[in-house]
Amino acid sequence: MCGLLAGSVMSNALRIGSCLLAVLLTIPPPAAAQFFPPRKPSPQTPTSPTPSTVVPQSPPGTGGGLQGQTKIVPFSALMGGDFTKSFIEVSNLRSPMDSHFVLGPALQGHFMLDKHEVSVMNGQRAYFHLNGLSNPPVVSTVGTELRFQFTFPTISVKGYYKDYTPAGDSAIPDLTIEKGEVEIYLTPGINQQGLPIYQSARVVFIGSLRQPDSCGVWFDVIFRLNVCDAVSTYLNQVKPAIQDGVRDAMHQQQTRMQFDQTAWQYLRTMLLTLPGLPPFPPQTQIQILDARFQGTDYSVRYLPR
Repeated sequence: MCGLLAGSVMSNALRIGSCLLAVLLTIPPPAAAQFFPPRKPSPQTPTSPTPSTVVPQSPPGTGGGLQGQTKIVPFSALMGGDFTKSFIEVSNLRSPMDSHFVLGPALQGHFMLDKHEVSVMNGQRAYFHLNGLSNPPVVSTVGTELRFQFTFPTISVKGYYKDYTPAGDSAIPDLTIEKGEVEIYLTPGINQQGLPIYQSARVVFIGSLRQPDSCGVWFDVIFRLNVCDAVSTYLNQVKPAIQDGVRDAMHQQQTRMQFDQTAWQYLRTMLLTLPGLPPFPPQTQIQILDARFQGTDYSVRYLPR
């Protein structure tokens, strides 16, 4: 530091100014400032969740993102699956309502077949009845229909003259319908709850008369009855009667309810029998998420509840 010596005011002022100038000259100049252009904001990359954090979108009402179980069940299985005890009986020896059919545990019903009456030229009447039992059906798929093919070894045609006595029975020989066959076609569908039903049924009957050695039967020596013509006429009446009778019986409300109950029991058992899991308790419910038919196979996606 510069010392201040006693002296005049003017000389002291000069000395002070000299000292300040010397001090300022000893201070180093400030470094030159550096300037940078403003940075552009970098784009923000969204963070995608890892596979372990992805939550699957579940259908409404499934809860918890579960997708449910999927199962394919043949329509024939819903009808019981075992058709070895199924048959069609055409018979009206005792009553027009004796004819009936059995398609597994799910479908059974009766249909009506009337007898056939023919006038004989002597004023008497002849009566004809049917009696035949089919074999178990051959079950197959034809497009979107399930076909049941019943064949009859024989269908006998019994004739009676005047009354139902042994004499009246022996007066007209029995005739036979051969190549008898009944085909039932079921078209499956789905109701509003997603459960399987059958939408429609159609029935086809075929058969032909086996020609006997003689078609003429004589009464009172001079009155002849052509039994072949009588049975052929009867056969033309029987065909639509069987076709309409079986179809109408299958569309009755009671028959449909019988099918719905049986099919639901089979379906529930199948859907709750899951590999590797213990049996579900009896109170377990089934929530159907999606159902459709692929041909005659019922495809269902569901959740046990």
